[in-house]
Amino acid sequence: MSTTPQTAVTAAAPPPPAQPTDYSVDTQTHSDLLAYIERRRAYYAGKGRQYRYSDLATELGVSVSYVSRYIDGKPNFDPTKLEKSARNILQHEARRSTIVHGLFPTAQSRALSNCAEDLKATCSVGLIYGESGSGKTAAVEMYAQANPSTIYIALHRWEKTGSEVARLLCEFLDPEGRGRGLIQRPVWLVRQLRDSGRLIIVDNADEASYDALKWLFDFADATNVPILLVGNEDVLKIIRRNPKMFSRLGAFEALNVPEGRKLRDQVATLLASMCPEHADAILDLAVEVAERPHGGHLRAVVKRVIQMQTIIHTGKANSKDSLTDPVAAFRLADRRLPEPGIERPERRGK
Repeated sequence: MSTTPQTAVTAAAPPPPAQPTDYSVDTQTHSDLLAYIERRRAYYAGKGRQYRYSDLATELGVSVSYVSRYIDGKPNFDPTKLEKSARNILQHEARRSTIVHGLFPTAQSRALSNCAEDLKATCSVGLIYGESGSGKTAAVEMYAQANPSTIYIALHRWEKTGSEVARLLCEFLDPEGRGRGLIQRPVWLVRQLRDSGRLIIVDNADEASYDALKWLFDFADATNVPILLVGNEDVLKIIRRNPKMFSRLGAFEALNVPEGRKLRDQVATLLASMCPEHADAILDLAVEVAERPHGGHLRAVVKRVIQMQTIIHTGKANSKDSLTDPVAAFRLADRRLPEPGIERPERRGK
């Protein structure tokens, strides 16, 4: 029985791997993103944190390696999606810096600026205090933006001690610093800031313990730099308990929530910057929110306008005309937020 020889079948060689294509970056987007990274690093340093490429990657929705290659200007991938996300983030940031924070001149911002300049002239410690929503933080941010040499830190509930304040100051001045322990930090800070004239602003100073406040007063004496404490009236009460500390207070001023026509004018200015197309329609409702006792005032208005805009956007996207009316959307936003609402409907029985 003869057999027919079988011809061996040779598998086709796999195609050579595709060579990576050289991609270029959009020059403007790349430049804007680099500037954004620096702003975020400065902001995070003020909060006692470091801003890393992994944080940016999360914001952009891409991998860290993509971010790294793009920042280096040598992407081995199509950067279209990344750049689109970057532009969205930049637009959102611009909107927040001018709208969400409500950074427009007010009586509060002028009072804080005057106090800060007085402290810089005398190199002393001062205090600006007021209730929540009185515009303290917005005034601080506006001043810090206009005066880049300002050292701005904000305390949290877990940052009550002098050592935590020292850590935040070190991280603001040198975000990448290494090897400075509890003992080295104050010495390093004194060397860096002595007679520099740089203003230190400590926001949320009501979170600081008595020892932390004493540390700040002593630090001001050791460095001859001005320090502005910003918080609620509790800070003044603590300082008053120590006559020696109180005597070293160069200035203190209350930021009161404006009333009547002044409050209405501030709300109108805020709405004109946030939602000019709806400002007139919701002005009366927004003023009512701002006038509520212990309701957050301007901050409460900002939160509701942001929520209103989201509701309107959702309504347009889903062709729901009932959600595109600004008055109805503002009322719905108010009901969704924790403070007491406007004309809440009565609950019906089960």
